Amino acid sequence: MKFTLKEYQNEAVKDVLINLKKAQRRWHEDGDKHAFSLTATTGAG
Repeated sequence: MKFTLKEYQNEAVKDVLINLKKAQRRWHEDGDKHAFSLTATTGAG
């Protein structure tokens, strides 16, 4: 299934991927643990 994201969704995806990469890098550098949560409005799928 293919989806076309809206511009604000593209930006949100980019931000999440950047933050995951940062967390991964920090985990490997100093064992710093991070957590994050993805949320969506009701009915978003």
